[in-house]
Amino acid sequence: MIAKDAVRLGNPVEAAGRVLTPVLRIRYTVAGADPGVGGFGSVEPLGLVLEEAGGTFFYAFDLLKGWEWVSARLEV
Repeated sequence: MIAKDAVRLGNPVEAAGRVLTPVLRIRYTVAGADPGVGGFGSVEPLGLVLEEAGGTFFYAFDLLKGWEWVSARLEV
């Protein structure tokens, strides 16, 4: 069995002179190493990283998962 629980950055998008990068939690489990074997997973949006002239900010969708929680689990 292969299991993964990771936090990753999505693809950045430019909008109105700002760069928005989604922060996602990826979780999945695969029953075996063979690609034909079943599994399941989920993608949970955690927030957005906003880059603009004034700096870079993180806006969390869940107040219990702030930047400290995200950065400790972030896979680049």
